[in-house]
Amino acid sequence: MLLGLAIQLCMSSTPQSEHHREIEGTCFYVHSYDGSYNERCLIFSKGLQIWKSVALGEADLGHPPAYLMCFATTLDKGEMQLNNTLLQTKTRVTDLGNQEALVPDMDTKTVSLEWVLDMHTTKQALGRLEDYCLNADVVYMTKSFVDKILSDETVVNTKLLTTAIESLPISNGSAYPTCEDARHNWELGCICKRLICMTGFPCDPVSCQGREEQSSDCISKTCTKCTNFQFYVPNKRNCFWNIKV
Repeated sequence: MLLGLAIQLCMSSTPQSEHHREIEGTCFYVHSYDGSYNERCLIFSKGLQIWKSVALGEADLGHPPAYLMCFATTLDKGEMQLNNTLLQTKTRVTDLGNQEALVPDMDTKTVSLEWVLDMHTTKQALGRLEDYCLNADVVYMTKSFVDKILSDETVVNTKLLTTAIESLPISNGSAYPTCEDARHNWELGCICKRLICMTGFPCDPVSCQGREEQSSDCISKTCTKCTNFQFYVPNKRNCFWNIKV
């Protein structure tokens, strides 16, 4: 039942055709081993990416049934080059989870999130990116993401966003304990972690220029790519998935 809720929350905020979104993006979807649901959208035209993740709670422990988060970052140079790979090779969204094509590469990238937007308060602050985070409880953002969209008034209302977001303590090298620390007081702030892994993601950019599209040289190898998001929360209840019972 909880899994069904997670799918409903995410799919209701994911239009079936990309043209429903004001700014087009290439999206990947995956269900994690614990039944949670994750989505990663690469918005190449703006150099941005938005992740969406549903954490499922346990009612007998006082958790909400589901908690939907967005993580907003910029695309680095290597990720920007994946645009051509996705267009030119056989790598498609439907390849996600294909274990036969999986290269044993557990590369993990740590991302520190420094800004937060409460979607229950001001969801319109995301402007033309709002469709990527519909129904989300909260959006965590990197400084580079905030800097980039605040410099582009074609994406957001910069005045509205500036007043709606709140800065967070830096999680990397922070003096705050992690939320996984069982000895830590439940009512004090801590550093939360959310690990998202996707299989079937292109390992490296591939150029098919001058080759047959169906040739073996033009098939991108796929890997497991993991991203470990780290961000400050005011208490452990905002990070219940990190708590070991």
